[in-house]
Amino acid sequence: MNRFAAILILTFFSISAFSQPVRQRRVIVHRNPVVVHRNPVIVNRGPVVVNRSPVVVGRGPAFVSRPPAYYPYHGINFRFSGGYYYRPYGSYWRMTRPPLGLRISVLPFGYSSYYWGGVPYYAYNGIYYRRYDDNNYEVADPPMGATLSSLPRGAKSVLVNGEEFYELNGVYYKETENEKGKRVYVVTGKNGEVNNSAAQADDTQNFIPQEGDIIDQLPENCKTITLHGNTYYVDANDTYYQGVEQDGTTRYEVVGKPSDDVQD
Repeated sequence: MNRFAAILILTFFSISAFSQPVRQRRVIVHRNPVVVHRNPVIVNRGPVVVNRSPVVVGRGPAFVSRPPAYYPYHGINFRFSGGYYYRPYGSYWRMTRPPLGLRISVLPFGYSSYYWGGVPYYAYNGIYYRRYDDNNYEVADPPMGATLSSLPRGAKSVLVNGEEFYELNGVYYKETENEKGKRVYVVTGKNGEVNNSAAQADDTQNFIPQEGDIIDQLPENCKTITLHGNTYYVDANDTYYQGVEQDGTTRYEVVGKPSDDVQD
């Protein structure tokens, strides 16, 4: 009996012990950071060269089409198109040289500019212009003796008294060289006439420039003198010139004789 009671008591306490709730515990683990030291990795690579063939784009020539312009003069309506003048003949247009005094508002595209006698001239296709006012230009006589660096397009070689000239629209040009040894062309005839006789040569030699005139080429046998740092050129007629820059070109202006003595 006592043994049986002891077993019961032992069993009761065992059941009571195992029936108690189990408390959960939080376990916090503190870990130090892991630092890994690595050497830098250096990769040496050569330059990458890519050889590609050039891309060629074929384009045709560009043409700028400009509408024709019309300029009335003494009852005739002149037409300017493609660098040429036309006048009406019945039901069609005929190419012609513009009359002197015809006024245009815009100079032809591609014109060249020249100075002669202190006056600017503009030339295109053998036609010369001068400024008339702030808004217009006037067809003018080509200035005799004017020097051009190149011939107008379309000028053709002709022989007059066995001497070669170039002619375009009634204007004659003579090939020569300037003081720098460059080839230039001098206006020697106009209105379809050129006179290269001895008498004409004498008239040219007797020409005396006036103060203020600007020329493209110095006369032959000019001597150079200096006064107070200024350079002058003196011709055989004791005419003094000074170099001036106009439109990126050196030209020569007729100036008065300096009052002080000069040194060679």
